[in-house]
Amino acid sequence: MSILRTNNIQPYSGDTFTISGSFVDVPGVLTVETSITSSGDLRFPNMGTGVVNPVAPNVSASGTSSLNFNGISTTNTTTFLDYGVNVISYSTGEDYCVKLPLIPTKGKELTVVNLSGLPVHIFPGVEGGSINGIVGGDAILPSDGIAYKFICWENPLPGGWSLVSNGTSNIVQSDVIGGLEISQSLYDTSFFNNHHVAINNNIYALNGNRVSLATIFAWNPLNSILHDAGIGSFDFFTPGAVWGFSTPDPVWKNINSVTLYTNLDFNSGVGLNMSYDSNFNHSYYQAGTNIESFPLFSGPNSNPTAIQQFENDYEIPFFNNLNLPYYHAGAWWVNHYYEGGNQVPGTFTPVDPSYTPISAQDFTGYLSANPGDPGTRYYTLDFTSINNDTTNFVGKGCGTSFIGTLNNVQDGISLSNSHDVYFCNTFSLHFQTDAPVYINGLKLKIVVDYTPL
Repeated sequence: MSILRTNNIQPYSGDTFTISGSFVDVPGVLTVETSITSSGDLRFPNMGTGVVNPVAPNVSASGTSSLNFNGISTTNTTTFLDYGVNVISYSTGEDYCVKLPLIPTKGKELTVVNLSGLPVHIFPGVEGGSINGIVGGDAILPSDGIAYKFICWENPLPGGWSLVSNGTSNIVQSDVIGGLEISQSLYDTSFFNNHHVAINNNIYALNGNRVSLATIFAWNPLNSILHDAGIGSFDFFTPGAVWGFSTPDPVWKNINSVTLYTNLDFNSGVGLNMSYDSNFNHSYYQAGTNIESFPLFSGPNSNPTAIQQFENDYEIPFFNNLNLPYYHAGAWWVNHYYEGGNQVPGTFTPVDPSYTPISAQDFTGYLSANPGDPGTRYYTLDFTSINNDTTNFVGKGCGTSFIGTLNNVQDGISLSNSHDVYFCNTFSLHFQTDAPVYINGLKLKIVVDYTPL
């Protein structure tokens, strides 16, 4: 056998270099700086050998979307995904959208994993492109850590995309929230606790003097921000109150349980008190628009069939007993105080064993590196009894749902007689600490087990 050693082989003429023979062995690493075209199968005969895709580990969502439940939704995002594996690690109430690659190439695919803590809306990379056959449509990926694959099946522009893994899990999770600094509240502490609310690592509010239910956030879902939190006198009666909410998408039929993991030592002697509130509303819009309307219900229109059917599907028969106009809105605050919580099995390891506390109520030295570490404290709210309560709507129909269109019902303002009806129910998880408690570096992770539609 002869050996040829050279640093560069080029074709004698033209652009084609041909290697003839039935077997070509290239040991080591073969680097190809152009595309490969094969008329036969590409085979990898050894276990552990395969195609390794590039991974973008810290993709940031950007921009908002104008959602249209019955038509084309649009977005102003500037974030384009790329072929390979895209891990979305950042999103906020005003940055929750991305686009598929700007250049759709037939047969190419990409994978998306959402770890941002919020639902992320994915749009075609080119205006007029389609996802799952819907032109101008978008796909919504929950923050569940599942890999979703998109494949381009049409080119040239604007391109057609199909979501291969379109099923969602029954578990959604936040990103790691922290490290949070819990301190003595600056507000009235007569209630002897500080209130906090957390949605994800970019949306939280800390160290308030009480909780505001903030029902207004569910009032106009088509024209409101989807996720937010803050502190202030939002409802004018509780200055210093914390408020926060998230709007699940896709909609959850009901919540089965909510678990809050912490990085607190179970034996530290400090606990968090958990509570959940559900803010809901029926909203009305001039049919086919996002313009609010205010239909005048009377007589036989007091219980529209579409609304009754929707509430039966969501197992919320409470509303069927109302013989009043369906402007019904409100909030339901369910307290589940679990100061003891549960312990993750294993031995606790502090992240800083040499930490010196600044007071007897400083628990910073009782923190591990991550929420859910061995020996840490976690809390679970069980919604089983609530789901079986036919007069309770907490955790039911979470998100924004289009119910139907009511006809022949006059609007006293616009004189329109056709109205689209929506139901919105938000998700909010609060926790409380005793007023003297100080913790610098608290980390949390929220995991929700839900029933899909």
